[in-house]
Amino acid sequence: MDRRDSFRRMIGPFGPRGPRRPFGTRRHVVFACVVGSLVGASCSLLQPYPGGGEPARAFTSGDSGIDGGEEEPLLDPPTDDSVSVINNLDDVVVALPGASFPISLNFQAPMRNVVGGGIRFQGSDEIQWTLLERVMQEQTGDVDFAYVMAGDACDGLSNLCHEVDAEQFVVTELGNDFAVSEAIAVTVVLQCATCDSTSCVAALPPGTCQECVRPDACSDVFNNCFAGGAPYEGTSEAILFDNFFGEQGVLWRSAATCVEGEALCDLLIEEDRCEF
Repeated sequence: MDRRDSFRRMIGPFGPRGPRRPFGTRRHVVFACVVGSLVGASCSLLQPYPGGGEPARAFTSGDSGIDGGEEEPLLDPPTDDSVSVINNLDDVVVALPGASFPISLNFQAPMRNVVGGGIRFQGSDEIQWTLLERVMQEQTGDVDFAYVMAGDACDGLSNLCHEVDAEQFVVTELGNDFAVSEAIAVTVVLQCATCDSTSCVAALPPGTCQECVRPDACSDVFNNCFAGGAPYEGTSEAILFDNFFGEQGVLWRSAATCVEGEALCDLLIEEDRCEF
């Protein structure tokens, strides 16, 4: 049996499905529980473990920061009450060293003055933010970008899943100043332990823990095959790839499938192909 046949047997009936909903939605959790036997996902929650050390520092130091560039931090900006915000993610997101986690807010802005989005972590008085040209002049839309963790984020911390309180904002122009929406609370879990750690089982929603960061080979396959403007953008193959090989893909949730997933991406690159 070659690697492609092995992958087809792994995914079984869980092949291409409809467009992916935001990470952490009920449908995503149900899917993760269904494939729990494949990836070792837990489908029960315990009480959160308090963690230890000072994990919040990992989010504002080293190579951590907004993907795509940051503006000067906002210090005590005014609140723009004209903007209404709905958080379209779950209340918990997962941060792995060397990977990114999503910051995503849906907004309504009658003044059409949204210019970007930002995030502030506990213990910091700075809102780190980025300009997003695609939302400018929009009355409704999504602020959607990523925060990248440093690869050494867990250095000096205990081997636990650490819960860090954070606030997300939509950033607007109000007069001659930048302003922000009301804060949307989110818990960011810095994963410094394996998925079977008691602290991770306690802190993370079922099916969201990962054993490894998506390998570079799979990022290359995405860019060559499924990214915007690539030959297979928007196809059923792209949906399948996102579900299993995306940054929060199913294959990165157990040590065994981490190895298998990277091998499959290596094979696709070697054979210069996008189809599974």
